[in-house]
Amino acid sequence: MSLLKKNRNYLFISIISFFWIFCFSFNKNIWVDELATIEFAVSGDNIVQVVKNTLEGDPTVAPLFYILAHLWLKVISFNRISLRILPEIIVAISIFVIGKLGEKIGGKKIGIIAAIFTMGSVNYINFSAYSFRMYGLMFLFTTISIYLYILRLEYIDTKREWIYSILYGINLTLLCYSQYFGALICLSLGIFDLILILLKKLKLKKLYPYFIVVLIFFPYLLIAYQNTIDKWGAFWPAIPTYQSIITIFNILIPYSTVIKWFFLLGIINLIYSFILSKKEKNYQYIKERKYQLLLLEIIIIVLFTAFIYSKYINSTFSIWVDRYFVCLMPSTIIVSAIAIKNTFQYFFKEKKALIISWVMLLLCMFYHEAIELYNYNIYQPFEEASDYLKMQQDIYDQTTLVYVPIPCIEGWNYCVASKGKYPIFQSVGYYDNFPFIDLNNYETIYIVNFPAQITEVQIEELNKNFSGQIIENTLNIWKYTRDKSMESRTE
Repeated sequence: MSLLKKNRNYLFISIISFFWIFCFSFNKNIWVDELATIEFAVSGDNIVQVVKNTLEGDPTVAPLFYILAHLWLKVISFNRISLRILPEIIVAISIFVIGKLGEKIGGKKIGIIAAIFTMGSVNYINFSAYSFRMYGLMFLFTTISIYLYILRLEYIDTKREWIYSILYGINLTLLCYSQYFGALICLSLGIFDLILILLKKLKLKKLYPYFIVVLIFFPYLLIAYQNTIDKWGAFWPAIPTYQSIITIFNILIPYSTVIKWFFLLGIINLIYSFILSKKEKNYQYIKERKYQLLLLEIIIIVLFTAFIYSKYINSTFSIWVDRYFVCLMPSTIIVSAIAIKNTFQYFFKEKKALIISWVMLLLCMFYHEAIELYNYNIYQPFEEASDYLKMQQDIYDQTTLVYVPIPCIEGWNYCVASKGKYPIFQSVGYYDNFPFIDLNNYETIYIVNFPAQITEVQIEELNKNFSGQIIENTLNIWKYTRDKSMESRTE
């Protein structure tokens, strides 16, 4: 059987997924995190400089996606549509891979269901396809890692073992370089290996793929950690509670409450079957469900580690960020797929009834997803704001300044220039200590008053020498002009 024919179902779903995702991408604004990606991606003339600048400027973010973004921005014509084709391609590939993983764990039907579920996972598409960030890479390399992990064990003590083991180690390294959170997936898989070693199902010497991770990734991690020390994480998330775990599951599991109950049913059935099989010494059943237990172990280890770190070890700079848990979606999606397949086959014995039930479920799911994807948008209209400012007659004057309350002002400038099509006007961000800088050379100041609002202290400082008014309500853009009467009164 040819490779294409063998994988045609997943290839078809993957291609359809790309066009499905692309159709809803036209109304999505470029938001501040994407400007941050652009800033570091264009910060150097080559990949080495991009990595160096990432280490110095934003060491808490792994550099792999910045490298891909650097290469991507060299070849595209800059706009929100072309920008996101890269993450959309990554998502489409990941849908193909999770189909293969689902088939490896539960058979062809599970593979198809898992691929369709991923295609219809609103949160995954929003986080990964409609954001010029690294989350699609996290999902992709997590899925490939689990797939290679299984192949490695299947071909243990054969000629193919070392090939899959080396590929497994390299892929784990790529996962860690996609997002440091990926190290928790590496930890989970390593712990499962240790369990197999304790059960005498695996030899200690078979752990050598993890040394690839240590050799290639660990030195970079040490340098990055030294640059941050106690600020390893994000400053904005709240300290997680037990309710936070439920919230994460609501994000991870696709579609409605019904699918969430299927996921819970799948977990309960898996644990119950494992306990019963252990009691009855049905080790063949345990062997057959070993990789389903692996998925459950990954979920538990990642959630537990992130929770303990964020709540008790470093609550000021937490790693409990909902988007980071995208790496758990392959596990939750496949567990849900197994549960729903088994449930449907139990209740719908006749083939016709089974087909009708599947069609109805898919129609409901994709109708729901179409509405969600169409309406989803992080409203931070940087492109529209820059276009509006370009139309102002005085915008390129030496006496005009633009304040944008974001940390990634170079990303904003790249957006303004649209890859060199337009000149850049003078802009500053909130790292520039605005307005407590020398404003004597400026007659006009434009304020792009999003995503953060200008503070009362900043307004008070501006009002000493300038008078302002809003000039664009939809974009929330303000214009401050020097007030000569205030200067004369001051004198």
